[in-house]
Amino acid sequence: MGVAAGSRTEESPAPSLSSLPSSIHLEGLHGGAIAALAERVSTACARTVVDGDLFLGELGMSYLSSATQNTELTVEGSMTVKNITMVVVDFKIRDTGKLVYNTSAAKL
Repeated sequence: MGVAAGSRTEESPAPSLSSLPSSIHLEGLHGGAIAALAERVSTACARTVVDGDLFLGELGMSYLSSATQNTELTVEGSMTVKNITMVVVDFKIRDTGKLVYNTSAAKL
């Protein structure tokens, strides 16, 4: 990434994976995987009441805690249907019931 410094550009090296804490790339569930799963679950929920084409208008994610590798999660979806379909998906640790991820999706 370049940073302007007067009339010249200074380059700063990108961090390598080995310089990042291991919890970011080894022990936890990747945030992108949670988002992809939340989008699939929200679409499945919306399909139970909406006929025709659907598309994801907005997806909000709250990462409340982390789930380490091999943690079993329970995924629950609920929805409200008015002018648009709003779906809330909660990810909880199966053993404790602790809420770790929460998402809301607007399906249009």
